[in-house]
Amino acid sequence: MKCHWEKIDRFRSSNEFKRFLVWIDEQEKNGFAERISVKKPYEGSLLFDERWYKCKKCNTIWRVVAPDPPFEGVFELID
Repeated sequence: MKCHWEKIDRFRSSNEFKRFLVWIDEQEKNGFAERISVKKPYEGSLLFDERWYKCKKCNTIWRVVAPDPPFEGVFELID
C-alpha cells in the first residue's frame, strides 16, 4: 500500500519546520502515527535532531531530521 505521506527534501524556513512538527504531532495524537526509536541515524551521525515515525495506515517508517544550517532538514521514507 502506498503511503499518503510525502517526502520533504528540505524545509524552506524555521516556520515551515514548526508547522510540520505540529502536523506530525497531530498525526501521532490522532492515532495515525507512532513515534519509534531511531535505529540507524541519518548519515550515521548522532549530531542531528532526528525522530522516526511509523505510519499506522501502511506500516512504513519515516524519519524527520531537523534543520541545522546549512543543512535544511528532511522528512523521508526509510527503506
